[in-house]
Amino acid sequence: MSSNMRIIWCFILPFLILSFLSTSCKSDNSDEGKSEEELYFDDYKSPEALWGHIDTLGEIIIERRYDDLRPFNDGLAIANSKGKWGFISRDGKTVIPHRYRAAYPFKNGLARIQNFNKKYGFIDMEGNLVIPDTFNRVFDFDSGLARAQKGENYGFIDKNGNWVIEPRFKKCKNFENGFAIVYQYGKAALIDRSGKYIIRYSEGNDKILGILGEQVRLKKDSMGLLCSASNLRFSIINI
Repeated sequence: MSSNMRIIWCFILPFLILSFLSTSCKSDNSDEGKSEEELYFDDYKSPEALWGHIDTLGEIIIERRYDDLRPFNDGLAIANSKGKWGFISRDGKTVIPHRYRAAYPFKNGLARIQNFNKKYGFIDMEGNLVIPDTFNRVFDFDSGLARAQKGENYGFIDKNGNWVIEPRFKKCKNFENGFAIVYQYGKAALIDRSGKYIIRYSEGNDKILGILGEQVRLKKDSMGLLCSASNLRFSIINI
């Protein structure tokens, strides 16, 4: 290579490197400043096959125009329009606008929803947010309480969204006959509706198997036991 060419490349090469680095940085930072919703729709594509509803005779009652569609429950169906979930009536009218990242069927007048910040709350059948969407995860209400996750732990909330039992469990089940099985340290315990421990976390071969009516099924030293949670009386059973 001639000396003139070397001189030319000494001037050109730095510009090429700077141009490449600038383009790379722009590409790497292209998502900066975007909301969770914008990031979600960057990768979202509507399916080619759209969904509708037919009746038992095969007659179309709702035209195929939704990205996804679920069965009717309490007179409403969850429908996905262009990536957002909402609720429609049996005549295909939008009752609750398509604005959620996820939505679930109504139960006892309330439905779980997830916003585009990946937080959960509850709406009523008019679409009003009655329990703020601030939870990491929620489950349907059962016996007046709902399991909810805040941070890494679970607790129980009432229908006003207040903590009845603070989130301190790694896992928990619904209340049944006034008692719920909760998990911590890889072990199970039993609590009442105030959060008081009825049976502490099991040790060794002890294991809480489940709630059977008003009694708790236990395994202790390879024996099956039924425990009346109200008075902690046991009887031996076969398991």
